[in-house]
Amino acid sequence: MVSVMTAAESARDVLSAIAHPVSYVEVAAHLARDYSPELFDAVTGLVLCHAEEMSGPELSNILWAYTTVGHHDEGLLASVLGALGAKVSELGPGDLANTAWAMARHEAYEPELVAALSERVWEALPACSPRQLAALAQGFAYFRQQEPQLEEDEDLLKSISARFREQVDSASAPEVATLLSALARLRRYDPVLLADACRLLAAAAPSAPLCALAEATWALALLQYVHEPLLEAVVDRVTEAARVASGLAPAPQSVATSVSSSLPIPLRAGTAAAAAATMAVVAKNTQCTESVQLATALQNQASSLAKDQRRAAGAGGFGSGLGGLVNTGGAGGAGPAGAGAGAGGEVGSASTGGSVPTAYAGRKARSRGALAAARGGGAPAPYSAMWPTQVGPGGHLSPCTLAERFNPSLPFNWSAEATGAGAMPGAPGAAGAASKSQQGPLDAATGSAAAAADKAAAEDAAALADPDTVSKFLWGFGALHCYSDPLYTLLFRVLPRLRHDRASWSALARLMGAHLKALELQPGVGLCRINPLEAESTTAWIRLQRSRTPLHRMPDHFLTSAFVAFQAEGLGRDHDWAHPAAQRQQEQEQHVDRMQPQPPHVMLSRLELESEVAATLRAMGVELRPSATIDGLFALPHTMLINGMTLSVEVLSAGCCALDPPHHALGPAVARLRSLEFRGWSPLVVPFHEWAALAAEEGPAALLALTGEPDGAAKRAAALQAAAAARQRYLLCKLEEVVGEKINEDELRRTQKMPRRRLA
Repeated sequence: MVSVMTAAESARDVLSAIAHPVSYVEVAAHLARDYSPELFDAVTGLVLCHAEEMSGPELSNILWAYTTVGHHDEGLLASVLGALGAKVSELGPGDLANTAWAMARHEAYEPELVAALSERVWEALPACSPRQLAALAQGFAYFRQQEPQLEEDEDLLKSISARFREQVDSASAPEVATLLSALARLRRYDPVLLADACRLLAAAAPSAPLCALAEATWALALLQYVHEPLLEAVVDRVTEAARVASGLAPAPQSVATSVSSSLPIPLRAGTAAAAAATMAVVAKNTQCTESVQLATALQNQASSLAKDQRRAAGAGGFGSGLGGLVNTGGAGGAGPAGAGAGAGGEVGSASTGGSVPTAYAGRKARSRGALAAARGGGAPAPYSAMWPTQVGPGGHLSPCTLAERFNPSLPFNWSAEATGAGAMPGAPGAAGAASKSQQGPLDAATGSAAAAADKAAAEDAAALADPDTVSKFLWGFGALHCYSDPLYTLLFRVLPRLRHDRASWSALARLMGAHLKALELQPGVGLCRINPLEAESTTAWIRLQRSRTPLHRMPDHFLTSAFVAFQAEGLGRDHDWAHPAAQRQQEQEQHVDRMQPQPPHVMLSRLELESEVAATLRAMGVELRPSATIDGLFALPHTMLINGMTLSVEVLSAGCCALDPPHHALGPAVARLRSLEFRGWSPLVVPFHEWAALAAEEGPAALLALTGEPDGAAKRAAALQAAAAARQRYLLCKLEEVVGEKINEDELRRTQKMPRRRLA
């Protein structure tokens, strides 16, 4: 009874501290130090009883606290969001930022609450700080992902960008990178803001966190904005950190300790044989002492885990897994083996460097369940580069490091350990701090600088051990068509230390794209213009590629998963694949007759736009066939042979272009077009806005109205026929631009005879 009363009293004290924080930093340090699921379950019970009586700021602080420690409770989330809808007018700038950030992190979307938040943000916008503006942009980017047709926030997002531009000089590098990431996901291209942000990041690059620079590089690559001073600063920063972390330069002792302690990474039960084989390949490829030692250590650990698994299976300690994943949701069996099985989620989270490992066990379990449901036969579900996934082939949650560390109410470099040590006079480190204060000021300053340098180097080493950070650097430079030999050399040298089953599908797809761009951009023989449909040219292309020794190569144990991820991302490169409801709607619209007039709000998806362009080309007499590149990396659904040149129809749907005019192509689309040109194909690019401009002048609404008139059918048929003729003339001009010579429309059918043979 005493323990129950003590827990209840502690819950009331914690709820009071959360609802009325004197300092967010002190509250976060207290929660990180004293967190337990039982304590927050008791707090949840109190909140559910008094949610309707709480004010808007109190409810916002509760959302912030639960998100900060990673405690997810569906019942509390529904209750707080329901009560908050009628109290949005009470929220200040900080409360609005905390609410939007918490909803995005909890993956919660309430349309009515989002509409109320949008109206309130308009009023609080002049008082928002750069960190709060970045959190708001991040939250609204998530809301747009959940509802792609959300259009009422267009002006609001532009106002957020303008307000941030006014305060960009006072913003930090993580705040700038967070805002750029949100704008890139929203496909917002603001050249003035991008120029100011790049200028600030270039100046702050020597001391900026690597995860922030990686996120900014990835966002700029998506938006196709090249800022050479920033790219040069990023190269200097990354190469220096990679040299220190890889041992090419003398590293501090703390850095060496942190890197060696994170390797080998704890393995999941049931992957002993696969891990041993993978690490053997790594040691064979690298042929260095460190890799051999790492492989030996991992093989020993894998053997030990295999023995524990067999012992536990004999005692009935392990629960049944789903899809080869460890079952962390149920209770483990009795004894050490059962405890180890039940703590599988905590082992995985501890390897990612989280400060509160247990807090994220629920989120990881949900991610594993979602992955198992989405994978079906083992392949990842379609996703896009604009909306990357956080799960990977290993079933582990691998989120963006910057998004995990960013908090609208805490400094970016906030540490629970440092705050707790400084706030508690009776802490074990208090005596040491008192003795240090008695030393000379010069010694204290020297020790503080050395400690800061060691901490920064340790953070750099941890960032270079994160596949998400490394992949964003490599893919970003490749998508921007920028080649840096030091950066590519050092980062590709880091890859053998990483585990492919700890990376997300999006990170693996980016690594595969970087692998291709490294081959295309490396110095040497230039672009080879070939005809892949002729045997002689195919042989010449293969001979050229064999003589072109790659300077940078992805480790073999990454190739299989990275290839699958690259293909899945190619299938989902249209942004409408981001949300399941939008995907189902898109699949239904594929069966709609597009020759009929459509409502004004209907936007053609990539597959529908491809279908319309292909139908128009066939009406012109062009013979289209599906094909693929010689290396099998790119599928080409519609290809043709015109005057001896191989052309591929490449459409740019709305999801592949920026929202702002002139709707230039985004990074994934540009990277695909350049890769096709490298492999000898000539893309016939059809942007969505040019194709939409060739529709009937009367418009869909007018065409629908014509059906009720006496001669409406004839007028409608004439309008559709005029639009079809305009589109044929447009495609003919496009073909002449690509081929480089005049094409006779009457002879088009006879001049493009494709050889009927299969590619090897």
